[in-house]
Amino acid sequence: MQVFASTVFDLVHYTSWAYEVLARRLASVLVVLLLRYWGGGTPAAAKELQGIASDWSHVVRTAFFCYDASLSDAFKQGMISASLWFRYTNYGPFGHIFDLLVVAPVEAPRRLFKLFANRADYFEPPLSDSEWFHVVGVEAPRCAVFLVAGFGLAIYCEHLVHRYFAHRVFSTSRAWNLVLAAIPCYIAMPPLFFASTHRRHHKYCELEGDPHPVNQKGFLYGAMFWLADRENFKIREEYIQDWLQERPELLVFEIGQAHFARWVSYTVVAVLSIFLAPVWFPDNLWESPFMVAFLTGKQLGMSMVAAFTAFGHTCPFWPACLPLRWPLARKEENPQKAQAAEQEGLGPCMSTHRWWYWWIAGSESDHDQHHACPIYAVYGPWYHDWSYCTYAAMEKCGLVWSVKTPWAKGWKPHSS
Repeated sequence: MQVFASTVFDLVHYTSWAYEVLARRLASVLVVLLLRYWGGGTPAAAKELQGIASDWSHVVRTAFFCYDASLSDAFKQGMISASLWFRYTNYGPFGHIFDLLVVAPVEAPRRLFKLFANRADYFEPPLSDSEWFHVVGVEAPRCAVFLVAGFGLAIYCEHLVHRYFAHRVFSTSRAWNLVLAAIPCYIAMPPLFFASTHRRHHKYCELEGDPHPVNQKGFLYGAMFWLADRENFKIREEYIQDWLQERPELLVFEIGQAHFARWVSYTVVAVLSIFLAPVWFPDNLWESPFMVAFLTGKQLGMSMVAAFTAFGHTCPFWPACLPLRWPLARKEENPQKAQAAEQEGLGPCMSTHRWWYWWIAGSESDHDQHHACPIYAVYGPWYHDWSYCTYAAMEKCGLVWSVKTPWAKGWKPHSS
């Protein structure tokens, strides 16, 4: 089984070799152009090429704009332009998104398994069989704790960037706002990019303009490939004017996301290691089994978060749910099924409640209630939602205030 898993992984393993990276980028462009041509002919492929050229010339246009702009406006436009360039590493089916959500969840558990299998060689002299069993017997339960912590933090990051940065369900100080902004970088979701995208999703749910319309473009697109679509790369300023006016420094997280992700991972693992493994604190924390287990949980949690983006919306038209449907067709092309849905009273936004997801994400599973009224920090009883409990704890400590709940009185919805 180990040999089979290693063989499968080696077939999809990515390296940072420059020529391989270039080949993947060119292959992604070619595949996307072929799909565009297949779905819409020459005009669709030409539009995609024009869009790529426009995005890459955006920095030149920004430079001309910044020449006469104020320092504040130049900073905002420069950061937005730079983040657009950085996001092109996700472009197409062979970009970073595929590596992050498909390859990494397979590679991370394999790496953890190999680490334990070869654990005896990490010591000098190498461990005997009995010593190996002792060391693994001590480390394995602790690694399970780190794995669960990494998974839980990934889920929590999605809650935080969703409820606070997209919907502003509470208020906080400028300093604590920076701390909260660093946390979602752990799952490669910088705050303003997510806020811009998610607010657009609420405005155009399952309509033209929705960044991840599951019923239009299929499950795989709604789960992951929307992040690899050029049309969703740019931060739409019109949806985050409140943040750009009040907290423009949040744009720093758009281009420094990877560095903040490492900082969050290192901080959490270091603190947990002090309490769980004080006897042999590893010299190189990044190569320790605790960090490997933590990052394994992170990868599994990120995959769960991505999947919920898709299955949080009902897909009644089975052909439209086929993974390969995008970009070949849309549900409006079948008028009989669209008319049947209209007669059943189904609106364009078919968000739904996933009861089994409640055990993982609390009231985040009440996606239908969220779309009905997105301004709340919790849905249902407070003890059903562990992420809300952290907001309540921060409120008790004075770090946040005006937490919006269905039972709260006296607060006013934010202007956004």
